[in-house]
Amino acid sequence: MAFQIDFAVRSLVNQAYERSKRILETYREQLHAIAGRLIEIETIDRTEFEKIFGEPVQPKISGTPVPVQ
Repeated sequence: MAFQIDFAVRSLVNQAYERSKRILETYREQLHAIAGRLIEIETIDRTEFEKIFGEPVQPKISGTPVPVQ
């Protein structure tokens, strides 16, 4: 039983890792631009984030904004 649980957890972690990696690779340029701006001024608001990101962002009730797919 412990092996099955371990396997399931490892599978979920690997899937999350691969998804995260794809997202970071897809939006690498935008993330570098945001990082550069944060180094300059330390904070940005949603409007500036959207301007840098260059894509419409789907509103969320909480958490990080998610680009519209």
